[in-house]
Amino acid sequence: MQCNEVRNYFADYVKERLEVSIQAEFARHLRECSSCRSEVEALTDVWIKMGALPVGEPPSPDTDMRFQLVMEEYKHELKQVAVRPARTSLHIWLKRSLVAAAALSIVMVSFWIFRVSGLPQHPEAMLEDGPLYRVAGDKTTSVDAGNGVRLYDTLRSSAGAGSMLRLADGSRVEMLPESELSLERASDGLSVHLTNGGVIVNAAKQRGGHLYVQTRDVIVSVVGTVFLVDTEEEGSRVAVIQGEVRVQQGGLEKRLRPGEQVSSNPVMEPMPVKQELSWSRNAESHLALLEQQAAIVPPPPPQAPETPKWETVSVKPCNEDSRPPGVRGAGPRPSPGRLFLECMTVVQMIQMYMRSAGETLLNATAGGRDHLDTTSTIRGGPSWVLSDKYLIEAKTEGTPENKVMMGLMTRAILENRFQLRLRRETEEVPMYAMTVAKSGLKIQSVDMNNCRKYQGESLKPEEEWAIARSGEKPICGTVNGGTRGPNVVWYLGGQTLTGFANIISANLDRHVLDKTGVPGRFIIFLEYVRDENVNPRLLPPPTDISDVQPGPSITTAIEELGLKLEPTKGPREYLVIDHIERPSEN
Repeated sequence: MQCNEVRNYFADYVKERLEVSIQAEFARHLRECSSCRSEVEALTDVWIKMGALPVGEPPSPDTDMRFQLVMEEYKHELKQVAVRPARTSLHIWLKRSLVAAAALSIVMVSFWIFRVSGLPQHPEAMLEDGPLYRVAGDKTTSVDAGNGVRLYDTLRSSAGAGSMLRLADGSRVEMLPESELSLERASDGLSVHLTNGGVIVNAAKQRGGHLYVQTRDVIVSVVGTVFLVDTEEEGSRVAVIQGEVRVQQGGLEKRLRPGEQVSSNPVMEPMPVKQELSWSRNAESHLALLEQQAAIVPPPPPQAPETPKWETVSVKPCNEDSRPPGVRGAGPRPSPGRLFLECMTVVQMIQMYMRSAGETLLNATAGGRDHLDTTSTIRGGPSWVLSDKYLIEAKTEGTPENKVMMGLMTRAILENRFQLRLRRETEEVPMYAMTVAKSGLKIQSVDMNNCRKYQGESLKPEEEWAIARSGEKPICGTVNGGTRGPNVVWYLGGQTLTGFANIISANLDRHVLDKTGVPGRFIIFLEYVRDENVNPRLLPPPTDISDVQPGPSITTAIEELGLKLEPTKGPREYLVIDHIERPSEN
């Protein structure tokens, strides 16, 4: 949004009628533009002061008629000016001014009566205790205890002490010293946007929505609980004191219970929850609550068993002489207690074990192309890791799952027989930033509790979409993709916008970053033509004739959902082969 566009929404903002679809982009602009932020604060201050004035009596029934009579008299006087003597001009001017002033007074009184009654009487939150400052560009003003704060105000606690906010729903947010946050409207509740520092949230029971805490890399959603969120340069950390929270990072979601914590970056060292709470003025009561919860919460499930080990592993070069009779393909062939890798390169085996083990690389989902273009995701090592193919046959006791044999157990083969050593690196590369379009979101939000779970039905994406549009409970928990004539079609049931960004990344030439800032889950249907903009390796253009009309391009189809893609840059992970040797003898 540009400044001239943002100003069009100032009136809706101060009246708390800003559409959900543009709230995130509006808030982002205010954080970055000190000029607009100052204007909004000045308007908000005037608006609140007007709201404190008493509401006037409604106008009498003949107000409109009297206003029209005044205007008619005024017009009549104007027509008589040309024929009256000059000496009466002063008299005419005075009378004309009085008539105009009377008309203006009637208009202003009507405005005052009808507008003041609709003014907001309650702020979004109130400072309960501790020093707090409202930041607008280079200007910092103190917020006194008992004073209210509103949506999109940038709030900062002091260096020496934290602050306690009380939200309109009764929730309390305790800010760590030198923390910064703002309150923003979410599609089904309120979001605390934490840009720096940490908070402890004692969330009141939400009647119909959720309370969110959002950092730059995670979204925490709750209904009623006590938890801690800390954001640092390396990433974010979330810990639970009471109840349960959902932590969403990218397309992944994890549930935490009392005493559990999670960090968004593996390099962040774990910290005991007791230590995390030490700065709070209510540390003792929080620790007592944590101990009480630990006594009633069932113990965590037992740790997963150790990865099974291979009894025998045979590694041979793949050529006509080494192929078993009848074997002419390539790829993995698992069977109970046995894995046969047929004519696969080292790089192909690395990709296979990462997929099977659920290991991912940050922002490396572009087009499926990054996974297929090994120079993007796997680098280093001699040239033979891309060219030489091997036949591997491995046997083990018992019957491990296929994903275990093709995942961690294949990694063990590479580390033991090929002496493979990998490391992760990060680089800045071109990406797309997905934001909400000016027209607003045009997709349907959904409560997962009001969905129909997928029961294994054999349905096409457009059939699932027809169910959702019919008014029946939509099918949720599915990512259903396919083709319809010359078009690619997707039905995403109960998907986050971050998950949607990851999915469309697989159809484009670069990764898509979710910059919408919009939490929640949605029903999404996307249909676009398979043209030169779509990854050809994923879905090649059709050669058959179809009576289905070609859809829009993928970028146009995304815009029709109320979203837009803009070029940007972002971090992407890749693997580096630090060391590898040709396989040892059998």
